[in-house]
Amino acid sequence: MVTIGKQVLPKEWNQEKIGDLTIITTGKKDANHATLDGPYPFYTCSSEQLKSPTYSFDTRAMILAGNGEFWFNRFEGKFEAYQRNYIIEANSSNMFDYLYLNIDKYLNIITSKSAGSIIKYLTKGMITELKVIIPNEKILQKYNKIVNPLFREIDSLQKENIQLQQMRDLLIHKLI
Repeated sequence: MVTIGKQVLPKEWNQEKIGDLTIITTGKKDANHATLDGPYPFYTCSSEQLKSPTYSFDTRAMILAGNGEFWFNRFEGKFEAYQRNYIIEANSSNMFDYLYLNIDKYLNIITSKSAGSIIKYLTKGMITELKVIIPNEKILQKYNKIVNPLFREIDSLQKENIQLQQMRDLLIHKLI
């Protein structure tokens, strides 16, 4: 059994660092890369979603703004990201939703350690050092059986929303 402080974990459960369970990279573009009519989402440190004519990522990822509003989101597909955003990919697909909810749960802890006197920012180390409890495989499978369909629906609705926004923008452009 593993003991964390006064908490004893069940057999076969572990505590691991986010950095050992994920691949974390940063965005590739600066903030002026955004366009009005790009086909791809462009994630910056603002929670407002912008657009990009190109993409650097085509993956299932968690995106964490490295400064500003410190928003946290998930996306699957082609997208672009500002260079101060962290792109977090799970090493194992069956851990993605579990890690997403854990990082979201502990986001206040991560951001409370932000550095900078005027503009607060996060470093990669602040994210990679966060420790999460990992259940045994049987519990994780049960968890995924419940949670994964919910997130697939969320992902589907997000994609539909993006398509509807693109159609709206196209129609508004044609009306003008």
